[in-house]
Amino acid sequence: MKYLKISLLVFALSLSANILAQTQQEVKTVKTTTYTIKGLVVDTAGKAIAYPTVSIKRDSTSFDYSERYSGDADGRFEFNYTSSNDTIFVNIAAATKTSVTRTVILATEPVIDLGRVALRNGEELAGVAVVAYKPLVTQSIDRINYDIEADPDSKTNTVMDMLRKVPMVTVDKDDKIRVKGSTSYKIYINGKPSNMVSKSPKDVLKSMPASSIKKIEVITDPGAKYDAEGVTAILNIVTQSSLQGYNGSLNARYNSNSQHSLGGYFSTKIGKFTTTANYNLYLFNLPVGMNIDIEDKSNALPYKRSITDNEYNYKGKYHFGNIEMSYEIDSLNLISASLGLLGNNYRGKVNRGKSYFIKPNGDTISLSNTEGSYSSSNSISFDGNIDYQRSFAKDGKLLTLSYNFSLSPIDEDDISKIAVDSRYTNPMGILDKNTHYTRKGTSDEHTFQIDYTEPFADKKHTLEAGLKYILRYNASDNAYRQFNAATQAYDIADSVDNYGRRRYEDDIYHYQHIASAYASYLLNLGKFGFRVGARGEGTVQDV
Repeated sequence: MKYLKISLLVFALSLSANILAQTQQEVKTVKTTTYTIKGLVVDTAGKAIAYPTVSIKRDSTSFDYSERYSGDADGRFEFNYTSSNDTIFVNIAAATKTSVTRTVILATEPVIDLGRVALRNGEELAGVAVVAYKPLVTQSIDRINYDIEADPDSKTNTVMDMLRKVPMVTVDKDDKIRVKGSTSYKIYINGKPSNMVSKSPKDVLKSMPASSIKKIEVITDPGAKYDAEGVTAILNIVTQSSLQGYNGSLNARYNSNSQHSLGGYFSTKIGKFTTTANYNLYLFNLPVGMNIDIEDKSNALPYKRSITDNEYNYKGKYHFGNIEMSYEIDSLNLISASLGLLGNNYRGKVNRGKSYFIKPNGDTISLSNTEGSYSSSNSISFDGNIDYQRSFAKDGKLLTLSYNFSLSPIDEDDISKIAVDSRYTNPMGILDKNTHYTRKGTSDEHTFQIDYTEPFADKKHTLEAGLKYILRYNASDNAYRQFNAATQAYDIADSVDNYGRRRYEDDIYHYQHIASAYASYLLNLGKFGFRVGARGEGTVQDV
């Protein structure tokens, strides 16, 4: 069945007014309270159960839960819940266990501690039908999986919102992501590195609807298959397989700080051909801002106080998008390709006036100068891949050939000025300055890879092996010039500026060739398993 879903969200400055001409009516205010609900999930022996699932509903007769949360590796759970109801029903469950439902009366106390919640094994309740349970979090030897499809919040949230609920992942108020408490991680999309997401994870993940995601994997122990570049974890985002038909969404945002955005998401599947695309454009023109900084200094300095007047303005745009296509040749052969872009155009201006005073009360100026900084950046990067996947009659046996590329040109420009007022003594020796720095370059990467997986004995044993070759090319043309009053231009004469820095122009070219091979063995016996592997890697560089 074909369907089209278009949603438009517009965030604007809200205006409210009382219209007296309307019929007066009593408005009933619904009071809501935010509660903290916590507890510890254990088995009948008192041992903590890792990653339990906690679900909430308001109607005891309903089979649908309005919210779901995951506990941590120690079996503890804690979450905030906002409600105007007096009673909720909290279901606590874990894989292979029989769930428990607690009736919770929401009183005046903001913290509700359910204490230790013991779950029995499913087979312990003979003669009782156990309802099928789909956990939010499952765990394997080297990763945990958060089932986005099983979380009701995925219908309205973004991927960034859902990351806040994934164990081992934290997102702070500035949307900075940490995995296992570290920023040393990589982001993959469908098992492949995504330079577009890695360069701007906050913006890209906030634009992706969670309904387009199947699950999020936190690979806690990257094995021999993955590049040995010192990362502690991999965040792998697995997207949905498109249903027959098409669906899409639009989003737009506006706020009073002159920041606007427009974007869209679209996916379709017609027969054996599947396409998914998204694009987002952000525009910003921050109004001129001003502030005054006052610093009081110690007696050891040649001045006792400084006052700085700052004026700044920033404007620009950035945009990113991605398109993925796949064609299923037959039940065993699949070809897929993707192309993504990330671009920005930025302009910034800062003017600063600074005065230094000999006396603490600020009544005698020893030095005054003005500073100006004008910067711009213009870049657009592309990344993509072409894959061929060959499946076999044996379930889990797989051969994959892939090519990935990333192209990242850059163009930066910066002018910096200092003008010293000659009417004052200038005991600090600050000099005039008018310099121009430019940087043009590119950072390109091409990767060729082959991976093979062979399972044995009902997937209790699995062998993996692969080869990879990476070509990286980095080039940078840099120039540092000083303004020449005689020619009224910025030059690169063979001399130094007023601060003793040499004016220069240089070109840097760097080639890096990386070849690697890996092999790994996995033993999986259900509750017990281990993985061993080896990886060899060699690098040749040319500068």
